[in-house]
Amino acid sequence: MTSFLVVALIGAVGLPLVVRGMSARHRTLVTASFFVHLLAAGAQYLIVTRYYGGGDMMMYHMHGGRIATLLEYDFWQFSPEVMKLVFAVPSADLRAFTSTSFLGASTGSMFGIGAFLHYFCGGSLLGSCGLIAVLSFYSKFWLFDSVQKYCPERSRTVVLIAFLLVPSVVFWSSGLMKEAVAVVGLGPAIGGLLMVRRRAALGIVWCAIGVSLVWVSKPYIASVGFLALASVAALRFTAQGEQVRVRHALGAGVASIGLLLAFGQLVPQYSLDAIGDDLERLQSIGARLDAGSNYALGSAAGKGLVAQLALAPVALLTCLFRPVIFEVRNPMMLMSALENLVLLYLGFLAIRSRSVVRRVLDSPLLLSCAVFVVVFGIAVGLASTNLGTLSRYRSPLVPFFVLLVGTLSIGAEPVSSKSSRQIGVVAS
Repeated sequence: MTSFLVVALIGAVGLPLVVRGMSARHRTLVTASFFVHLLAAGAQYLIVTRYYGGGDMMMYHMHGGRIATLLEYDFWQFSPEVMKLVFAVPSADLRAFTSTSFLGASTGSMFGIGAFLHYFCGGSLLGSCGLIAVLSFYSKFWLFDSVQKYCPERSRTVVLIAFLLVPSVVFWSSGLMKEAVAVVGLGPAIGGLLMVRRRAALGIVWCAIGVSLVWVSKPYIASVGFLALASVAALRFTAQGEQVRVRHALGAGVASIGLLLAFGQLVPQYSLDAIGDDLERLQSIGARLDAGSNYALGSAAGKGLVAQLALAPVALLTCLFRPVIFEVRNPMMLMSALENLVLLYLGFLAIRSRSVVRRVLDSPLLLSCAVFVVVFGIAVGLASTNLGTLSRYRSPLVPFFVLLVGTLSIGAEPVSSKSSRQIGVVAS
């Protein structure tokens, strides 16, 4: 508890700085978000340790604690070795302290991150969750601050809520989990990218740090972000200042697919064949491990990438709007179901708004959000098989989805200017 309180106090020191110059309403919302993140960290700790009695969080903490004994013995000697573990680089010094089957994978990376958290938080899992929650809050504030500058005043509250106050996102990004580490990386990744034109060197450094955190924890988020970046950039290049037309969208689609194929050649685990095999494997595992709230998208599952893509529309809707109220089986699912009901309503308002497709195509911000949501949502919907964990897997997507449907539903568009075209990469 002591380390948790210390982390909370240190984190609170930065609050007056980030809310300076904001309106009274936004100051209140941002401050509330900070304390809600800390409450979510405590809830995560209690649920995992007292209710479930185990889980990924405790596994990362346990393995991290073993490795942390090396850091306690000689931090400067062994911290480079732990960093190798974080970035999936083989390290002979750590083989005796962790399972070799996880080395080189994102789970092994989480062991390394857990080791650093264990060391700096005095071995307290609650303190580690609190530190993740504080870092997650400031990362999401960076996202809000970076994006809201390109939006009209009337939609900035929507942007703030999207990044800082969506319940499922706050909850799942406030613990020692892969999704939380990925969210921590999104702020510097996108904020640094948008900083490049003004302060190139610093922006590149922050972007590299953020992308690294996303990559080691949830690498497919980085690959989906790359596709969103490629799609928006290709569309803007083919349109070249003209009104976006069908031929531009087709040209951008072909260019994006080409870049995706090239990316698959450079990183074989993200080639189309590998993606299809991984989806089949995950669905097969999920079918064998029925946790009481499993779902199946259709009979085409497990028959290759083409068959998987045939289920894409159902997978997207499943990711974005399930579980629904009548599927609820526990309090956690009830929270997700109520949030999904609100998202469904906002989505309905968005598609009823005037010229919704044209507004998305003409806005780099909304377009990049839409591409990220669609591609990431399809991937999560296909790869997941359990409604109970679906809200955790999709949590990095939700802020961009809320931003998209929230902005469209209130009839507000991001500022149309030369500067706004520089933010088409926001979903990367």
